[in-house]
Amino acid sequence: MPLLYWWTRSDAPLPQGYKLSDSNRILIIPNAKMEDEGNYTCHVRRVVGSVTVAKSIYLVIEAKPTFIIPLHDMHADEGSELIWRCEVRAKPWATYTWYMNSLILINIPGEIIIIYYGVYMIDFASDFTAFMPNFAKNPLSPEILAGEGGNVTIDCAPEAAPFPDIAWYQNGDYLKLIPGGDERVRMTIEGALVITKVNQADQGLYKCVATNINAGLAITRSPVDAVVDVNQTHFFYCEASYNYEVFELVYVWKFNGRIINMDQDPFYRKARQTTILPQLTPLLATSTFRKNI
Repeated sequence: MPLLYWWTRSDAPLPQGYKLSDSNRILIIPNAKMEDEGNYTCHVRRVVGSVTVAKSIYLVIEAKPTFIIPLHDMHADEGSELIWRCEVRAKPWATYTWYMNSLILINIPGEIIIIYYGVYMIDFASDFTAFMPNFAKNPLSPEILAGEGGNVTIDCAPEAAPFPDIAWYQNGDYLKLIPGGDERVRMTIEGALVITKVNQADQGLYKCVATNINAGLAITRSPVDAVVDVNQTHFFYCEASYNYEVFELVYVWKFNGRIINMDQDPFYRKARQTTILPQLTPLLATSTFRKNI
């Protein structure tokens, strides 16, 4: 005698898009999701009669880790605090391990703290990247309109490391602004220019100048470890970019902490670099806009 089959799910309807086959004997869940986990029951009874039997099974959904908060490259000033948050959705529950240059990081009080949910906090960095200010990602608007008697804020947010000093000019005249001041025309701690109670005298061409002179020297090509056969010659390379208006560049090589005297030690020789690399221009970036009233 024919049998009737049907499926139910405890405390919830069957998943959206489910399919049945083989006279409803088989339940198919395409593209199973985390929320499809639960208790499923197959019911069977004869076409004639009221006796029903059932068998329940529990579906467990496992998922590989998926990043909830994307990780991005970051730069930070030396001595500042840097926080990276690593948070994923996974089942079973994910474990977190942080690496730096392929080495596992461990908690170092006062320097590196790894806490719940995979937050990586650096309280102090001895190695850092320095680069001159630029407005490529955050250019100033070419023109800003403001109503007389109103307020206007103009952001100046160049990318730079370390954080630059910001200066503002109006029609070529330097505005003596102190970050965080409370004057009618003032500059915020972040470097934005704020003008309150705008009047006709505020109209003109404004220029934002960002300077971080400490970033004038940076290693662009570092020496790398090498394995060399005895009596063979090997070349180590070191190159730096620098602000020629501030620094006089001198290269010094050391072996096990001892300065190598190229003139007196016959086993070492300083090679000449035949390729001339472009030097950094003064570490100064400017962006201008015109404000009309």
